[in-house]
Amino acid sequence: MSKMKKQKKFTICCVSRLVRIKEIEYLFEAINHLDINVILIGGGEKEYVQELRKKAPNNITFLGYIIHEEMSHYYNYADIFVAKQPFEGWGRTLLEAMSCGKPIIAASSPRAYKELPFKGWPIQPGDVEGLRNAIIEASKTPKETLKQMGKANREIILKKFSWDITYEKILTIIKRCC
Repeated sequence: MSKMKKQKKFTICCVSRLVRIKEIEYLFEAINHLDINVILIGGGEKEYVQELRKKAPNNITFLGYIIHEEMSHYYNYADIFVAKQPFEGWGRTLLEAMSCGKPIIAASSPRAYKELPFKGWPIQPGDVEGLRNAIIEASKTPKETLKQMGKANREIILKKFSWDITYEKILTIIKRCC
């Protein structure tokens, strides 16, 4: 499914390696019986992916592994991005979704949220009901508000993670080490 046409139904995107430790089933519990679409991107353990496909609610589309060059299409297709796992290390997918101007639902620790104050809905790690409530709230948020939240997320990325800023930070670390 290389190109997806925008539908009217609210759509979330989740990108994850599909391995047991990621506990994707919690996302399934959170979205069960919600009138939304979910695109799930990522490859993983073959047997586990087969189990997930059997357990998945009907509103999930498994896209499998997508090459990095095509990811922005899927981030931009969705209304919001859901990072189910805590992002102590700031998962690349979270930064990519913010760069694409997406509001975020993410399980985060207070320290991580302080360092990367995204616009969206922070939830507690492992809180299925909190995730479900955040998805429901996001789906009821006016499109223009979602757009403004996404724009603010993109500005955060441009101010904190541009290539120039990242280069300077890396150069500083190298100079300290040498």
